[in-house]
Amino acid sequence: MRTRARPEFRRVAPRPHRQRDPRHAIIIPVPLLPFIPDADAFRAVRTADIYRPALAEIARRHQLVGEPRRYAGGSLPVFAVGDEHVVKLFPAPFRRNRDNERDALAFLEGDLPVATPALHAADELDGWPYLVMAQLPGRRMDEVWPSLARPDRLRIAAELGELIAAMHALPVGLGAEAFAQVVWEAFIDERRAQCAARQAARGADPAWLGRIPGFLASLDLADAREPVFLHTEVMPDHLLVDGAGRLSGLVDFEPSMVGAREYEFASVGLFFARGDRELLRAVIAPSALAPDDALSLRLCGYALLHRYSHLAWYLELNPPAPGVATFEALARQWFAL
Repeated sequence: MRTRARPEFRRVAPRPHRQRDPRHAIIIPVPLLPFIPDADAFRAVRTADIYRPALAEIARRHQLVGEPRRYAGGSLPVFAVGDEHVVKLFPAPFRRNRDNERDALAFLEGDLPVATPALHAADELDGWPYLVMAQLPGRRMDEVWPSLARPDRLRIAAELGELIAAMHALPVGLGAEAFAQVVWEAFIDERRAQCAARQAARGADPAWLGRIPGFLASLDLADAREPVFLHTEVMPDHLLVDGAGRLSGLVDFEPSMVGAREYEFASVGLFFARGDRELLRAVIAPSALAPDDALSLRLCGYALLHRYSHLAWYLELNPPAPGVATFEALARQWFAL
């Protein structure tokens, strides 16, 4: 089994950002980023245009060149700086997410058939942890997908399947200590117990809420195989395609963990295949999963139990076909195999 030492990151001494109090002629530090005590406070500033002074200081620290431009969407502020770097900011309550992405990138470096961001620095500013990463070439798959012909889509699906299989084949006994923070069985048990309440808080239809306990109780999600490294959000927003139309990159490892391999394919079915049987079969083929009705049901179960599950949004994104009124029927529509 391989081992890899965690890379050393040089902490650069920050340059004080201060203003002078004319009454006392003393220097008072002025934060470049606001204090964020919890997730609710972050939601109030997540999309605000407040990050440029902080980005300027980070660019100074790490000798980054170029104007910052914010990537659209995403749950955290992420900026391209020039043509070579990316800066990702994490408010203090999300420190563990920063650490997880840092360790995932170090663990994966050079071991996948597509590029992942090289990690240049992991530091913090005004209590906000951040990462400085290499900017990968290519275009996001969600931008390219509408223009692709059917054969190209099927080819990319096969490439995605090979990528996932290679990622799941990486030995996680050593070098993935950070991801062991999630105890898989306890994680799934807790997600089962709180699933209906979480979906209710996110505005799910009461009719569907009432069907959740029975559906989850009917599923056997035990997996006797060895746990694997999971990206957990393999979707077009996080995949890059090169100029030749080939899969070239995978980004956003903040929610990665170690667990059951089938969990990976919930996001693939919901956001990539979207009910297309041929596409989903092409993705799962390299992983040697049986493409049967039982797998469709388990993938639907994992979609409900996913760390960022949002049933109301899923139903809006992929509306149930006429007559679909159970999770069993919904599973056969969303995860057609």
